[in-house]
Amino acid sequence: MFGASPIPVGHRVEVFVLCRDVGVFGRDFKPQPTEPLVHDLSTGVWYGRTWHFDPNDAGLLEPRSPGPAPGTPVVERFSGVVAECVVVNQGQSPVDAATTLHLDVE
Repeated sequence: MFGASPIPVGHRVEVFVLCRDVGVFGRDFKPQPTEPLVHDLSTGVWYGRTWHFDPNDAGLLEPRSPGPAPGTPVVERFSGVVAECVVVNQGQSPVDAATTLHLDVE
């Protein structure tokens, strides 16, 4: 998943795979499995990208409501326990990061 999401091993999480409108000349909703929305159930923290919370957002860092944006299609939703979490920073910028979560799915 994109971004640094350091979720400790042993935490219960809920993962949402959502559709995003990727259309250029019209609406074209496609699942985004490499960009899941993750809810750490042990802490209540949500980890996601701006479009998860507001698909019309221009990327501004503003207050967000938890959970997927209303009307955003959910393709898959599952929960599990974090067995391993690897956060990799690439380049000079702290926004150039990716997280790999391995879950014991419930």
